[in-house]
Amino acid sequence: MTIIGITGNSGSGKTIFSNILAEKMKAIIIDADKIAKQSSKKGEIYYNKIVELFGEEILENGEINRKKLAKIIYDNNEQRNYLNKLTNKYVVEKIKLELKEHEDENIIMDVPLLFESKLNEICDVTVSLIAKEKIKIQRMITRDSIDENFARQRLNIQKTNNYYIEKSNYVIVNNEANLEEEAEELVKTIKMLNEKIVVIKNEDVKYMQIRELLKYKEIEHCFTLRPMNFGDNLTYKQNKEIIENNYKKICENLNLDERNVVRPYQTHTNNVRKVNEEIGIYPKEFENVDGLITEKHGKVLSLTFADCTPIYIVDKEKKVVALIHSGWAGTTKKIVKNAIEKLREEYNSKTIDLICAIGPTIRQCHFEVEEDVRNIFYNEFKYMNNIDEIIETGKKQGKYYINTVEINKNLMKEAGILEENIIDCEVCSLCNSETIHSYRKNGKKAGRNTAILCLK
Repeated sequence: MTIIGITGNSGSGKTIFSNILAEKMKAIIIDADKIAKQSSKKGEIYYNKIVELFGEEILENGEINRKKLAKIIYDNNEQRNYLNKLTNKYVVEKIKLELKEHEDENIIMDVPLLFESKLNEICDVTVSLIAKEKIKIQRMITRDSIDENFARQRLNIQKTNNYYIEKSNYVIVNNEANLEEEAEELVKTIKMLNEKIVVIKNEDVKYMQIRELLKYKEIEHCFTLRPMNFGDNLTYKQNKEIIENNYKKICENLNLDERNVVRPYQTHTNNVRKVNEEIGIYPKEFENVDGLITEKHGKVLSLTFADCTPIYIVDKEKKVVALIHSGWAGTTKKIVKNAIEKLREEYNSKTIDLICAIGPTIRQCHFEVEEDVRNIFYNEFKYMNNIDEIIETGKKQGKYYINTVEINKNLMKEAGILEENIIDCEVCSLCNSETIHSYRKNGKKAGRNTAILCLK
């Protein structure tokens, strides 16, 4: 049984999307609005409570006229809040009863107040649909036969798009989206989703953000997902136009200036360089560089990945950021410690103020190596207390599985980073190779994801 909660503002398209997704997943739909309408029929407890509060002027032929009720609550915050509490009490109870009746089936819950009612807590995945205000208003006018002022009034008391981004596992920007394709894309991505991340899909642009980093309003960040491809050092020239267009798209989505992208020529080193006024893809100053730091606002730091480990570092006090590419070679060379030391040297950063976030990377479940690589790791990190957990012997002779994420966490702690300031997105790139470019999966044909970090 999988429970998917769908939510969003009026006019976002959540009900249409719920129906499409339910068909693709062969799921049961639980529609909160329909339950609320049924519960507000004459003779129901919910009906009696509403009439008791708002009076008989909201009735028409003995039943509640929802348009009359809507006009009252949109003008009165106190009464609207009370109605929402009533709805949560009576409607949520009925939703939970329906869930029990279908406990062996996939469930799509279409709930406008998904987070406010705390029904998100029983969902495996929460999906929000968002759209531009003018598009939502036009949809409401057409669907509900209301004027623009009333549609705008209704929308003004609802949550912002940012609210849904910060709360959800998956966000669909539904301005003119093909919801059939969006449903297919969601089904493909579901297994990757967890509470540490949010995935945002806007037509052909798809990217992940780490929820903890969304708390820091002075930065913007992301990790791009397929089908976007940012190429590697060898394929950049032949794909230059596509890559530059993808930078334009992702920067537009993040409200950043693609002319300020800084992308070094990565060669699995432990070199970390400070960005001042440099810009561009592969500037001469940044050859053989796998880590960038800057205090410059507007500089769009960009590194590419296809199984290697992206590490985002934010100095929440000094307003400085660092972006690290830590492949297995970079990990053995302790690039993350170099970056932290560089922050100390250049900006007098205090490790107590540093937030370190680990993005999607190949995990121990798939990072299989042979004896030679195993020995490199063992000789470098045998001093670590959990080395026997970091390096596991495989079932096949001469095969080993290495946990580079745990090594990087240990290196961060050795450098003085507080454990509570280390965030791991817990996403394996190879387990999710349908959504994330993976070299282990596709070899030389693999594309590249880009991690982006910028001080706004």
